[in-house]
Amino acid sequence: MDQLVTMNNRSTSKASKERRDLINKEIDELRELLPLTKSTKAHLSYIQVMSAVRAYIRRGNYFNKICYQDAYFGETSFKFHEALPGFLIMVSSDGKLLFVSENIADYLGHSMVELLSKGALVRDLVDEEDLHLIWSQLQLHHLGAYTGFHDVISSNSNERRFVCRMLRSQCFKRRLPECISDQTEQKTTPVLVQGRVHPLYNDTSQTVLLALCNPLQDPSNPSSNESDESDVLCFTSVHDINLRIKATSDSVKFFLGFSESQLVNCSWYQFVHHEDLQEATNMHCRVRSGCGRCTSILRMLTRRGRTINVCTTGDLVTQDDVSTYPTVIQLNHRVLSDVEADYYRAYHQQ
Repeated sequence: MDQLVTMNNRSTSKASKERRDLINKEIDELRELLPLTKSTKAHLSYIQVMSAVRAYIRRGNYFNKICYQDAYFGETSFKFHEALPGFLIMVSSDGKLLFVSENIADYLGHSMVELLSKGALVRDLVDEEDLHLIWSQLQLHHLGAYTGFHDVISSNSNERRFVCRMLRSQCFKRRLPECISDQTEQKTTPVLVQGRVHPLYNDTSQTVLLALCNPLQDPSNPSSNESDESDVLCFTSVHDINLRIKATSDSVKFFLGFSESQLVNCSWYQFVHHEDLQEATNMHCRVRSGCGRCTSILRMLTRRGRTINVCTTGDLVTQDDVSTYPTVIQLNHRVLSDVEADYYRAYHQQ
């Protein structure tokens, strides 16, 4: 009798081991199918593998519904999200974090797998003081009765564009582009969120915010305002000591509507909005007196009479090999959206 019980136990143990081996084999196969780097997949536990698989299946289901309803985000955007200036995020109307792209680690230091495997909520990612802003923006027809930095959009529109502070990982050691949060004791980064709220199953009570999140750079930090030829939102102008234009980058025509030949020998001040002339003058005086690189948030006038927001950084440059203008002022301009400009102006006033 005892021998029979022993044989049954061995048989049960063998069957259990075979089931475990089969499950582990299936999980390993799922691990290989994940669109993650080899080093990332190698460090995933079985639970994390299953959580990541669930996250990607859920992402695919939601994306198919959203892309069917609206072509604002195409499938190509998700295949090449790492080429975007930021990371993708998907949040449900009840605050659940449905998906974040893997490159969130490059900006905030969080692991996509860890966030999704623990069932993270939006409050785990957004500063507590900005949660009310997120809740308002998650509604299909937001009321706009809140404070915060956001673009004024028609109440019938499902587009969203606002700035909120997101939490950085406590163990984040990688150096980021200098952000406004680096100037404070808080472990947050201001992020420009741009996307749309989409209803699911024709039920307006069930919505999803799908957005691109782009951390904002600190306009007062010199390293974040250097001229970057790869930045399509930037243009440069070179001036004499009195800010008469001597040269510009070719991209100035795209933003202001004037060619370089039309701008040469014109005063830079005539293209500054009249309400920002004092701010522009203050920056000019600081640069001219040798205070180093200075930054201002200004509005400039285009050829069509419209205004654009720019973050303008001025620097005094000595040209040893040029006799006509040995000292010039170089201005680097980065075009901003209205919500970015409002945030930067508020930051400068603090």
